[in-house]
Order: sequence, then C-alpha cells, then structure tokens
Amino acid sequence: VVVGNFTKNNEEWIRFWQSKKCGGYTYPIELKRFIPIDRKLGEFFGLMQAESRKFGSKFDFTNNLVSEHILFLEISEKYFGISRSQWSYGLICNTKQPKQSIDNEKNKFFNELRLDPMKGYYTKSKTTLSFAYCVYIDRKLLNNIMNNLLILLRKKVVQENKSNFIEFSKGFIIKYLLGDGTAVLGKDLTHMDIFLFENDKDSQRDIIL
Repeated sequence: VVVGNFTKNNEEWIRFWQSKKCGGYTYPIELKRFIPIDRKLGEFFGLMQAESRKFGSKFDFTNNLVSEHILFLEISEKYFGISRSQWSYGLICNTKQPKQSIDNEKNKFFNELRLDPMKGYYTKSKTTLSFAYCVYIDRKLLNNIMNNLLILLRKKVVQENKSNFIEFSKGFIIKYLLGDGTAVLGKDLTHMDIFLFENDKDSQRDIIL
C-alpha cells in the first residue's frame, strides 16, 4: 500500500493506493487525515463493530433501522470525507413482501439517504421479518483501513488514559449494544443485566475492559 498526503479545501487528506501484482487500474482511497475522537466517532465505530464485515472485498454496514444508516453515512461524510456518491446499497426483504412494497421501500431508502437510485439492488430472505438495509463501498483496501482503525482505537481506550476517551467509549457501547447486545432490567428494577454477543476473542477482551 502506498500512502501520500495532499491538501483539499484547506484540509489535510491522505490518499491510499494498493499495488496489484497483476497490474490494471488502481482506484485510490482518499480520507481526511485528522479526525476528532468524540462521541459521534464512538457511535460510528460501535455500529461498525456490530454490523460491518471485518474481512472481505467491501466496506459495508447492515442494519434494519434507516436512522442508523443515516447516522453512519453522515459521520462517514463529515469525519472521513467519504462522499455519498461512493456508496451503493441493498434492500433485504421478507419473501412475502409484494413487488410494490419492495419498490416503495427501496425508493424511500435511497431518497432519505440521498443515494444514487441506480446503485441499488434487492434480495429476498426468509429470516428477515420485513426489511433490512445494507450500504457498501466495493473496496477491499477501505475495509482494511477502517477495520485496522477500529482495532487501533479499541486498544487505545484499553491501554491509555480512559478519561481521554470517555465520550468515545459512551458512543461506542451505546451503538454496539444496539447492534449486538441486549439489556434486561431486573424484576426488582434495581439492576440491569447486559449481554454482548461477539465471536472474536480479542474484541471481547477490549469491549469488556
């Protein structure tokens, strides 16, 4: 991977290229260099921890709430400089949904997220109750960058002064619970049990700490 700095709109950015042995055209990844570590960033990575693939050829986010997709794309654009035009989207619908309902939901989704209507698809699933949504950018390099940044920030919270990351941690846990957790209030209303579902052992340790 080759990395270079450049300036755009009086801000510092980083451009990444990935060298391919087979040759061919390489699409660069451009991201803002300096990003505030605050509650919103914590929410972004909490959603990503719960609902994004950790490996593969795409950087994606899947959830059944349109509001969380709006938040995910807003932070992507404001903090990282990832424009709306880079995203594609998918609609996952229950097999019993009629074609008209699918078309209406698809139109509603790309309009609310301000996405290109030509960059979408839909698929049917028996496990989806009604609708779920996916946004993605077909770039393996972006997946690698964002997931390495996720791990780096988790480790920073654990290893360094936690007071520097309080707001980030709050945002992270709140959104992670939304995607991969359950909170159950005790019968006596004096305590709450929190269950987090995570297969990766390294992620488990970081989240618990």
